[in-house]
Amino acid sequence: MMAAGMNVALLNLSFGTREEHIDTIKMLRQAAKEYSAAVGKNFPLAIAARLPGRKIRTGNIADANVPVCLCGHLLSSMRYSKIPLRAELLDIANCILDGADALVLSAETAVGICPVETIACMASACKEAEACVWTKRTFQDFVEKTTAIAMSAVLAAYRSIASAIIVVTLSGKSAFQVAKYRPRCPIIAVTRNAITARQMHLYRGLMPLIYDAAPEADWQTYLDQRISFCIKFAMQRGFVKVGDPLVIVCGWKLGSEFTNTMRMIYATADTGPVS
Repeated sequence: MMAAGMNVALLNLSFGTREEHIDTIKMLRQAAKEYSAAVGKNFPLAIAARLPGRKIRTGNIADANVPVCLCGHLLSSMRYSKIPLRAELLDIANCILDGADALVLSAETAVGICPVETIACMASACKEAEACVWTKRTFQDFVEKTTAIAMSAVLAAYRSIASAIIVVTLSGKSAFQVAKYRPRCPIIAVTRNAITARQMHLYRGLMPLIYDAAPEADWQTYLDQRISFCIKFAMQRGFVKVGDPLVIVCGWKLGSEFTNTMRMIYATADTGPVS
């Protein structure tokens, strides 16, 4: 399922015992480790919990930068068939066009006969719908409630037709803020914190990477290494080519709450120092 595109596993904690839930989480973590070994990089599988009753707390999502996840049996027919209904695909497209961050599959993958095909279908439909989103208008709707660096990064990506926005982050707040404004290109967020990387899966357009190499004493050298790591990943995936403009969002020193820099670079074949 992870190879087909699953990056968030939803657990229904309303049923079952505590021991069963613990065993399920351990199984998912082990599966993520095995998949990470197979692909040659750390894959941050996120685990979301569906809680019973009043344990769920809601807020005003119009003013808060929080991910919006929708669960409504979006591909219900694929519990018994490998071909979805046209109406279901239109529902998925409408969810994307309305601004949803994540679409949740439940019974389709829990008890369906073809969970892998269902995930692949969902991922393909989401990609097609993303191509129709008027991201420039979405960005304009958020301009009045913005932070300088996030707005500058997204605006620079529009003006330069950048292939990607690379965010070097520790806590993930910088990446979350950039994702809020729905840029036209993917956001590659590199972090050393596995928990932060898993949380990023809930935000639309964010592609988290875990950089687990030993840190350098010199911050600029360490920063160049993490940016090169992102560029190599993007080139392997095929959405960044040599000479493409890239937007970099980073801080002036190691640690959280120091993000204050936005700059433009161009992808190179050797992905060496980018300063």
